[in-house]
Amino acid sequence: MSEGSGQAPRIYLVGFMASGKTTVGRALAERLGSEFIDTDTLIEERTGLTVAALFAAQGEAEFRRIETQVLAGVSRREGVVVATGGGAVLDLGNQERLRSTGLVLWLRCPFAIIESRISRQGGTRPLALDAAGLGPLFTRREPLYAFAHHQIDASRAVHLVVDDVMALLGPRVPET
Repeated sequence: MSEGSGQAPRIYLVGFMASGKTTVGRALAERLGSEFIDTDTLIEERTGLTVAALFAAQGEAEFRRIETQVLAGVSRREGVVVATGGGAVLDLGNQERLRSTGLVLWLRCPFAIIESRISRQGGTRPLALDAAGLGPLFTRREPLYAFAHHQIDASRAVHLVVDDVMALLGPRVPET
């Protein structure tokens, strides 16, 4: 992005499932006047399958392969807010791509809040179907998000999280 373009930076939201990436991403994009992109939605559009159906039919490895391709595509778009899938960070190449092409924000949320949000959403998340495995999955993935440029407390109301991001961006939107 060129100096003085006035365009918002490319912002990637990472974090565990149900940390608020999609909800915060939509609100942040609206506030910035940017386009919002949800990588899971792009994957569903590309494959014609829901994330759950893709996992069931083709497995997690195929989902991750497609996810990496989708991330490569969105990393070339400017002035976007991108909600990544919770497991996008499993691939170190994805981490490097996100960090080098935009501002990466980790929406960090305590497990108890994540668990509560997931239970209210029903069984739409393939990796949350095993309730007993959710805590260990959270524990394994939590350190992987630390590559982000900044951590944001996502346990609060959406407008407060967006306010924190806007304060972080400061009066002038930083270049990426």
